Amino acid sequence: MGRVFNPLSRTIAAGCLILLAVAIAAGATVHVQTDLVRVVGKYFRLEDTAWDDLRIVPSAFDFAGSSDPALVNWRPGGSGTTFKAWEFDNADQAFFLVQLPHNRKPGTDLKVHVHWTPQTRGNEENAKTVFWKIDISAASIGGTFPASSVYDMSDACDGVDDAHQMTPDITVTGSTLGVSAMLQCRIFRDAGDSWATNTTGNLPLLLEVDFHYEIDRLGSDNYNGND
Repeated sequence: MGRVFNPLSRTIAAGCLILLAVAIAAGATVHVQTDLVRVVGKYFRLEDTAWDDLRIVPSAFDFAGSSDPALVNWRPGGSGTTFKAWEFDNADQAFFLVQLPHNRKPGTDLKVHVHWTPQTRGNEENAKTVFWKIDISAASIGGTFPASSVYDMSDACDGVDDAHQMTPDITVTGSTLGVSAMLQCRIFRDAGDSWATNTTGNLPLLLEVDFHYEIDRLGSDNYNGND
């Protein structure tokens, strides 16, 4: 087994970053195999980035009081438990806020998508497109929120009832977004898509909005930012 830490190159042959940090702090002897982690000063850094996501579930949504999605019954497969889910009619919208985490690699972009289902309309709405879109204004601490930008995540129904679908990703530029940057967001179904039956119980259901981001550290170097 090779040694964990090379004092000349200041590299660590790493396995799991969190377990490695805990083991070293406890004074354990750790043997690992590949060069995935380095030390910068007193901090760990991944040699290559990994991905995580911020998951925005509909229970976190705020509603304007008009053009609101409806909470409806959804019974996947036609039997078993009846769940509650939010269905979006044309021009329905919801609002939420995102704060970027401390373990995000500074300056990296965000990948955003929606998880949704056609519920029982998969067969009938086969190849029909839902105009899922998101409106975002983002600012770092001390910055100014700019006019928002609309991103298109339109997705076609794959023809299967109760299918778990994921829209294409859109990219939010992260070069100016630092630790704890905030994103004001509006998720909506834009009017004019090709979904055919826009009546209650026959509309697409939004399951979650995800923001995928790159990580290269356990957290920030300071409580409110990075060196």
